[in-house]
Amino acid sequence: MMPLFNGFEFLEWFTQNRIDSNIKIIVLTSSIDYRDEEKVRSFECVYPFFQKPITPEKLSEILK
Repeated sequence: MMPLFNGFEFLEWFTQNRIDSNIKIIVLTSSIDYRDEEKVRSFECVYPFFQKPITPEKLSEILK
């Protein structure tokens, strides 16, 4: 929950306004809906997609 955008609105805005195509967004969500995952993965700027809770192993993977 963000004050101005939801996550999908932010990804739409970022996709349209990003200056550097090398910037990637890491998505951390509590959603278990497969449609949300599919929608998030449709954005080229997203890598990777993680579901909560985050384990030490997942955190290590995020930081790589």
